[in-house]
Amino acid sequence: MHQQRLDQAIGRFLAALDEILTGLREDIAARVHAGDFASVQQLSRDAQRVQELRQYVQQFQQFRFEAALPEPATPAPPQDKQNKPENRRRRAARDNLTPQRAYRLPILKALEILGGRAPVRDVLREVHRLIGHRLKPDDYARLPMGNDIRWENAVMWVRFEFRQQGYLRSDSPKGIWEITDAGRALLRQLEQESSTEVHEVKETYTAEEDDEDLLWLLEEET
Repeated sequence: MHQQRLDQAIGRFLAALDEILTGLREDIAARVHAGDFASVQQLSRDAQRVQELRQYVQQFQQFRFEAALPEPATPAPPQDKQNKPENRRRRAARDNLTPQRAYRLPILKALEILGGRAPVRDVLREVHRLIGHRLKPDDYARLPMGNDIRWENAVMWVRFEFRQQGYLRSDSPKGIWEITDAGRALLRQLEQESSTEVHEVKETYTAEEDDEDLLWLLEEET
């Protein structure tokens, strides 16, 4: 009876943590849409702490379950984490979306085309013109929490990273994106590297995937 009540309490606690995570994710999506990235950082840290707590509770739950089992006659072979069903589902979901890093170069290129400074909707429109032919059907789906479209949400996150790295101005008026000299230098560097078929792109780019991005962007200029 005591063990059953403990299991029920753990289940209720996990359900409560799931509700908190759902609320935090909804808040994060809303703050990203509103451009309030200071709040996004704090909410993301809160969500990370709740997620870690949930993992600890699950580990305790698993420990109790395993302790109640009879000891196997022979040790079980190690489980291949890469082939767990949940991991296969996650990989499949990622494969159906354009990688977030693929939006980095189009953002810089779009801002250059728009004169270095533009409202967010104009930037999104230009980014879509540059990369739309490479987007996948799932990129146009809406997030489970909120009404944001996946590819637009990915662009917002890249913009947040660019502001932190100094490639976009962090003091621009709300709703306005503006490239910095560092952002222009990065764009020139990437274009030059692509034209000379460099095998490794600096910063956070990977040569195999982002060289392809650079080539089609150069084609847009010709």
